[in-house]
Amino acid sequence: MGIWKLLTSIQPGWARRMELRIMSTLQELTDLLSDIGTEVGKVSADTDNLLTQLANIPQAGMTPEQQAQLDAAVASATAIRDQLKSLDEKVPD
Repeated sequence: MGIWKLLTSIQPGWARRMELRIMSTLQELTDLLSDIGTEVGKVSADTDNLLTQLANIPQAGMTPEQQAQLDAAVASATAIRDQLKSLDEKVPD
């Protein structure tokens, strides 16, 4: 019997429960970090889309259609800002 098997065979029950709890918590953290990465990717894509919309606005004068596009871009930017503020408020300083 190897030393590791020997040690784990005499490990108290409370230590094994604690080990399982830590492993469960680490898995939860890994899952949460993956979800956060996905959401950050969505915000990044939204931001890229917004920048593209803004780049397509002409410098001199706008038609009603262009004004509608600008209004939509502003609404999109506002939504992104609000989502980022909400996320920031959830994370302690």
